[in-house]
Parts: sequence; C-alpha cells; structure tokens
Amino acid sequence: MLRPAHLLLLALAWPVLATAAPRWFDLEILVFAREGLPPGNELWPEYPGLPDTTATLPPAAGTAPLRLVDTADRLRRQPRHTVLLHTAWRQPVGSRKRAQWVRLTDAPDGTSMPILDGMVRLSVRRYLHLDLDLVVTRELDIPVTEPVARTVAIPLAEPVATPVTVITPGAAPAPAESFTRVRQPFRLIDSRRMRSDELHYVDHPAFGVLVLATAYQPPVPTEPIQPTAAMAPDAATSERDGAAETPSPTSSASGNGTKVAKPAAASSPATPATPATSTPPAKP
Repeated sequence: MLRPAHLLLLALAWPVLATAAPRWFDLEILVFAREGLPPGNELWPEYPGLPDTTATLPPAAGTAPLRLVDTADRLRRQPRHTVLLHTAWRQPVGSRKRAQWVRLTDAPDGTSMPILDGMVRLSVRRYLHLDLDLVVTRELDIPVTEPVARTVAIPLAEPVATPVTVITPGAAPAPAESFTRVRQPFRLIDSRRMRSDELHYVDHPAFGVLVLATAYQPPVPTEPIQPTAAMAPDAATSERDGAAETPSPTSSASGNGTKVAKPAAASSPATPATPATSTPPAKP
C-alpha cells in the first residue's frame, strides 16, 4: 500500500494538480490480439501512421492491483488470442485539458520492435472520459497472387467488339501453399465516456482492449502536528504567569510543586519578671 508521501511524489508527475485536489483512480489495461486475418473484405492501409508519444508519461506499473487476472488467464488459454499487455497503475485524474497521456507498449526498454505501441488518457469532469490511440503490428501470412491472362471484349471505334487478351494482376490466387509474410499495422483511435468500477471493452477487428477504472481514496496523513508561532504563548501572558509563580520570601516549593509556608523565626524567650518587693517601714 502506498503511503501518503509516495502518493504525493506520484502526483507531482501529473500537471493536473495545479489547483484543487484531484480525484484518484486505478486504471487497468488489458490488450489482446486475434490470430489470423481480420474477418471481412475491408482493405487496411499499409501505413496508418503512428501516435505521437514524445510527450507521454510511462505508467507507474505496480502502484495498483490487477483485478482482471482471471480474464487474462482465460484469454491465454484460447489458441486464437494473444495477450499483448496487462498492466495497472494509480494516478490523479483532472480535466481533459490538463490530463496527461500515458504510454502503452509491450517493449518499454526499446530493445525490440514493439507489437503494441500507443497511448491512453483518462480525464474527468462530470463523467470519466477515455481516449485511446493504439497501433498493433501483426505478422500475417498473405496468399501470393499472380497475374492471370484472360480474354475480354474491348469495344473499339467499330460497332464490332474485337476480342483482346489483357493481363489482369491479382485476378486469381496462386496455389494454396504459396504465402508471403508481411508486417501489417492496425490502428485504433477511440474516445468514449465511461463509468468507474465498470469493465469496458473497446473492439477492433484485429485486437481488443479491456479497460477498468476504479476510484481510489488516498489515506489521510497521520503525521503529528508541529508547533507553529501562532501556537506559542504571547509575551504578556508569559510574564504574568512567571510573576505568579515567583515564590514569596515566606514560602517555598515542595517537591510536588505545592507551596508550603515557612515557619516563622523563633523569638528569644522572654526574661522572667523579677517579683516586686516592698520596702519594710522604718522602725520607730
């Protein structure tokens, strides 16, 4: 579990903390590819372009738990699916203008050519918003096609059509065992509104993306409060309290702080009075 100090360091990487305290979310991404050619007769561009990932941040992997482990295991057991990336991280989420793109790739060290490369952005206003820009490059075995000669009728200036033999490229495939391997990129650009704590699926004919955003409440700091100048007593109070504590000459403080009056100095004993004697009268 992350401590408040660690969360603060993590939050400083995102520029969304310029004003009010942001909301925190755990974002989990699971990307998987489908084997074989995408179904249908759609023509895919040879180079669909790449997302600009120069200003992205790397995901703080390991700062959030993985909640889709069972789903990832089920996909790995299916022969026609390959898990490309499964990661999760914790981040502050702000407005769409301040939200930061996070890099997603299966080759973060750059030592190999990635199969998955792109970025994701999570923002919040009234609802959560997810933006995705991903490219998955697949190695596909494409059947080799060869030019085939066929006879067609090309209308000339005369009203009679003259048969002419032309070469039509790619009209028929070569034998079934003839294939060529090519690297075909597939790009997915998607933007959608989502809810927290709900699993969202973003579909593409060549691959799929599972996204789960879970709200997170940072813990309240428990560090002791340090005394400040505003908490110190003023000089007048200190002087008054000090004067009240000054012992008088006739009192002293005992060991437990109780003032004990000193006994009065013993006076010298009084001189006993001499008994009065009367003078006897003179004899006649």
